[in-house]
Amino acid sequence: MLDRSFDHPDYAAAAATPHNVAIDLQLEVERQHACKAVLIATEPVTETLAGSAVWQGDVHHFVLCGHPTADMAYAWSSSPDGGATRRIVAVLRLPPINSAQSAVTASIAQERKASRPPA
Repeated sequence: MLDRSFDHPDYAAAAATPHNVAIDLQLEVERQHACKAVLIATEPVTETLAGSAVWQGDVHHFVLCGHPTADMAYAWSSSPDGGATRRIVAVLRLPPINSAQSAVTASIAQERKASRPPA
């Protein structure tokens, strides 16, 4: 992760720009998957459950160079607690993941499954 503790009056505003978010996402995709990632698109996605939005945001599409099994990854950031903590999610485009929407759906399903107590 990038160090967000730099003390400069304009740093907070600069850190929140879409350009820097895209760079953070690119660096995280490259770190997680040990290959070069190139941003090619950004797409708005809304995930709903029972008619209510459970997640809404921009998903970035990255072409992967040198990954052994995937040619693309989808990445986004969210604040799970609604506060300043930001979490980056990166999902490879491997079956059954074939779109930004399916990446978000799978990620949320995995989070819900992991948060349930064992049966």
